[in-house]
This record gives sequence, structure tokens and C-alpha cells, in this order.
Amino acid sequence: MRHSRVLFLALCLLALAVSAFADATAVVEHDFSKGVPAQWSTRQTLSIDGLTALGPFNEKNSAVPGKAELTLRGLPKRDYVLSFDLYLIGSWDSEGDKLADTFTLYDGNNGILLHMTEFPCAIENNDESRPVGHKGLVRTQLSERELGYWVVPVRIAVESDSFTGETLKLVFWGKPTARRVESWALANVRLERP
Repeated sequence: MRHSRVLFLALCLLALAVSAFADATAVVEHDFSKGVPAQWSTRQTLSIDGLTALGPFNEKNSAVPGKAELTLRGLPKRDYVLSFDLYLIGSWDSEGDKLADTFTLYDGNNGILLHMTEFPCAIENNDESRPVGHKGLVRTQLSERELGYWVVPVRIAVESDSFTGETLKLVFWGKPTARRVESWALANVRLERP
């Protein structure tokens, strides 16, 4: 019995050490629950099932920003890993559809870090009020009714050639084709040393 308690305690300490080490590698962490840090180009947030997300965004609708820029100054020029949750609101159409949408992440040198053309958003019988496989419903200031949303976790490498001096600029730019029933938002943005 005593041996199992010691083993349990050792495993708990190991888990805490691993967790502390993982957190120590984070250079930037933004969950937007306590506001939007000054490094972002916009301060607009959206509540999605109790979570605060940066957004909504739609480049076709002047009521909201079309893109989000994150500018990080004074970082050592090296490789990093960027992760974030991309919230797709409404029925984003995948490549091959005549109204295909895109989501692209650029660095400050106009290099493409991510280009998405396939999306998990589906609706029944072309009816926006009948989303399939969604995470929940949300209403933005663009839509007259609640729309389904889907969450796409993203994790990508950001190489040192994305820097300009000691500045890393990241431009998140979704290009939906609809003005009111498609938008996007960001949450849980994290930049870490690999």
C-alpha cells in the first residue's frame, strides 16, 4: 500500500514538472478573457458559449474588421510554433464550390504560413439555420439569427525567415464569400519555442 502511494506521488510530481516545463516554453499566450493585448490590430471580441474570442471578422462587411494582425517586437529571431483555435461561423464553402472561401495566415514579409481551402462547415439543404456537426450556435452583429460554428485547432511552424529584424508580424485573413452568414474569430493564440 505504501509503495503505491509513493508511486502515485511520484507520478503527480512528474505531471506537475512536465506541465510547468510546457508552460515555460510559451512566449505569447492570448485567450482574450481579460481583454485584447496591444499587439493586436483590433480590440473587438465576441462571446461564444462563454469563451471570449477575437472577432468576428469578415472582409466583405464593413461593420467588422476584415483581418487581424499580431505584431510581436523584441523576440529573438528563431523558429517558433504557433497554435490557435479558428472559429468558423456559418457555412464556409470548401474548394471546388463556386462560392469557395479561404483562410490564410501571412507573415510580415507576405510569406504564406497557412492557406486553408477545406472547411468542416456543413448545412442541411442549403439552410443556414440547420448546421451539421457544429460545436454550437452563435449570433454575431452581422447575422440576424444564430448560426452554427465549428472550431479548427491549428498548429504550425513559424520559421525565423518570417521575422523582420526582431519583429514578427502575423496576419490572419479569412475570405468568406458571404457578407452576413459567414465570419470567423480566433481564440487561444499561443506562440512557443519548439
